[in-house]
Amino acid sequence: MPLSQASRIAFSKKIVVSASRVASVESIKVQLQAEIAKSQLLEDGNFSIWNTQNNLVNLYQTERQYLSQLSYTTYTDADVVAASNLTSGNIFYPSTWLVQLPYQLARGLGLSTSPFVGEPTRITTFNASLAALLAISPSNQSNRITGQTCPAGGSGVNGVSLTATTGFSAAMSAAISDIGSLRSALSAEKTALDAIIAAETNSARQAQNTTERTSVLAAISAIDVWVGLTSTITYTQASNLTQVQFNAATASSAAPAPIGLDPTNVTKLNPINLTAIQAAITTRSAALATRTTQLTNYMGGLTQSLTTGVITATGGPVTSTSPNFYFSRAQALQLRIGLATGSLVSVNNMTRGKDSQDSQIASIKNEAAVYSTLLACSSFAADATNTYQVSVKDSSLFSDGDSIYLVSDNCDEIRATIQDIQGQRLVLTIKIPSRYLISEYSRLYKEL
Repeated sequence: MPLSQASRIAFSKKIVVSASRVASVESIKVQLQAEIAKSQLLEDGNFSIWNTQNNLVNLYQTERQYLSQLSYTTYTDADVVAASNLTSGNIFYPSTWLVQLPYQLARGLGLSTSPFVGEPTRITTFNASLAALLAISPSNQSNRITGQTCPAGGSGVNGVSLTATTGFSAAMSAAISDIGSLRSALSAEKTALDAIIAAETNSARQAQNTTERTSVLAAISAIDVWVGLTSTITYTQASNLTQVQFNAATASSAAPAPIGLDPTNVTKLNPINLTAIQAAITTRSAALATRTTQLTNYMGGLTQSLTTGVITATGGPVTSTSPNFYFSRAQALQLRIGLATGSLVSVNNMTRGKDSQDSQIASIKNEAAVYSTLLACSSFAADATNTYQVSVKDSSLFSDGDSIYLVSDNCDEIRATIQDIQGQRLVLTIKIPSRYLISEYSRLYKEL
């Protein structure tokens, strides 16, 4: 079906301008790529700030998690990168942080003011179980454990078990279980501290971190010593005692144990060993109180105006000794994302713009390809000269005897026939008026 005149004129224009349109977009791409490179330098710097703050927040939050047994949200750069792909103007932080107007910063930044209940609770639990154990018999319990035996020649058969105070075995098991739980919490705290110390660069905080680690190791060592003590020993006193005499001798014993009953202080409940483990736990409890205060000061807090969006630090200024990590991370995140104006957003937006230009170029080329299946078209290589000859950019599209059309933006379409082809010059059956100019997209085409 022949094309209408309007279609020929429109399609031929699309064909001849496609190259210049592509070149124009490519030029914009080059400029945009240069701007992307500049923004990427800024983004790399902002990433370093963000990454330092974020890593410290995550590390200290992990320690808080061990101490409190509460979950704290940690984030990676992937969360920030994902957020920077959002186009909504009211996105302030990653969508995974649930921060849209009004900004839910406390939830978004993993901020928590929950009390520390992990290790402190375990200390309280152990102290209670120890008190319960001692309440059964306040005297020298180390010599009242089932498993001790009378010597040969005593009133009983050698090796017979002596009678333990009622409930003593269960109380001992509870104390051992509770001190084991406390040790697990301390071990997790040590792991968290090792990671923090490896990453921390602030000397003031590092000194506090090291002191805390020393406290943890001392408590672990004391627990290991106590747990490693035996719960039973053999009664080896030379004189023969009856069961009643044995009980009478041990019930009123003070520290240390009577000679022959616990001569080397190796039982868990020898008063000397009880005093040692209680002192160690008391010392650790005091150090823990100091550490929880330090962590609270490190993390700080923040508030945000629901009308202006301005973020304000709470809990002291942002200094090396009072860093307010939540606020610092919020500031670092502002540099990268902000209200869709941060460096990462900028880089991603321009990258998406460059990608869209690639799509635009592909679209232009596809459009020209489709029209080229309907028309063989070439723009003039030079202005017409009011002669029978005209120069075109691509004469290979035409043959002698072809019926062709000529048109420009400011000249009507005229029809002619090709008489001869001499290189890029075509000889036509009519003169081409000199008003057909290359600046006005003069072109020559034929229907296919």
